[in-house]
Amino acid sequence: MQKGDETKERITDVSLDLFHKRGYKNTSINDILGSSGVKKGAFYFHYQSKDKLIVEVLNKALLQYEERIESRETPLGAVDQIVSMIQKIADYHLTDGTSKGCIFGNTALEIGHDGSEVSQFVERVFKRWETRFENLLNQAVSDGELQLKEPAKVFSQMILALIEGGLVLSKISGHAEAFKNSTDFIMSLIEDRKIP
Repeated sequence: MQKGDETKERITDVSLDLFHKRGYKNTSINDILGSSGVKKGAFYFHYQSKDKLIVEVLNKALLQYEERIESRETPLGAVDQIVSMIQKIADYHLTDGTSKGCIFGNTALEIGHDGSEVSQFVERVFKRWETRFENLLNQAVSDGELQLKEPAKVFSQMILALIEGGLVLSKISGHAEAFKNSTDFIMSLIEDRKIP
């Protein structure tokens, strides 16, 4: 890796940690420079603004997150894939600590739906996850594994809402209990809809 690439990677790594802990708006370029040891000129050589940086940081976070939750095992049934994903999401957040919450959920709450590139990126992330769960739920119904009481789209949205809500509550309280409870509740909803 060349020095310029190392500098850029140091900026994105430090920024990812700061944005996740403090939030996008509460992290200044000076905070990033101080934590990374990068000079201002080097920062602006790689990024025109903090707005350009956060999109790359969120993309890096997405790649890291999905790499950890994607199944590398032999193909499972749709229900097993859903359960595996939820367990991996839980493991990811419990291992890294729920005190930071979810960088995508945090950013969504902070930025809102303002039409910015950042807002659109986060919206695409949640839509991608919603679609992934919706497709697996539809497959599980088609394969005779589940009988849903609601449309798959609604159930997939509720899965995401419970995960994100549990993370927010755990972040506020400083304890993982709310997040654990939310993932346990998702599992019970799935179990309740299984066809024997």
